[in-house]
Amino acid sequence: MTVELSRSNNFAPSSPPSLKVNVVTVLEHDCPKGEQPIEWYLVTNEPIDTTEQVAAVVDAYRARWVIEELFKALKSGCHIEKRQLESYDALRIALALFLPIAVRLLALRHAARTDPDAACAALSARQLQLLRACGTRPLSPTPTNQEVYMALAALGGHLRSNGPPGWIVLGRAFDKLLVLEQGWLAGRRRSDR
Repeated sequence: MTVELSRSNNFAPSSPPSLKVNVVTVLEHDCPKGEQPIEWYLVTNEPIDTTEQVAAVVDAYRARWVIEELFKALKSGCHIEKRQLESYDALRIALALFLPIAVRLLALRHAARTDPDAACAALSARQLQLLRACGTRPLSPTPTNQEVYMALAALGGHLRSNGPPGWIVLGRAFDKLLVLEQGWLAGRRRSDR
């Protein structure tokens, strides 16, 4: 439905007297036994005139969890907040460097959870070769998503008894893997001379 919200008492001088928004209610049906059904009230300025438009609003909101996990990968795995960058340009450069790493880690974790037995495509062939050579967990000739995920986590110091690997361990592991890769590349350049 569309509702009109009145301006609050502590409004900015340029605020309109009211704001029209669309509200979508989402109720979970066939909830697992013993679980509380999901009930969302989504407020949006997107149109909701058709079933497809409502579905698009709900899908956009469902993406929130992936986005939050991406930010966790950036914050905890890549330590973007601890870098104490002093300018917008420095932040943009750091994001350009760390965002692909966070996306790669998120993709690997997602693949290990949703398709654990599929062949891993989240790391390059060279990275898999280095993980096989320098890691502490063996990898099969065509390693699965789950094998690579756990081998990478072990490289970061993860212990199986601690539950699933977290972003800090995965970030540390991928950092080590990238350093190994840079060393390998430097060695190749040196031997090509």
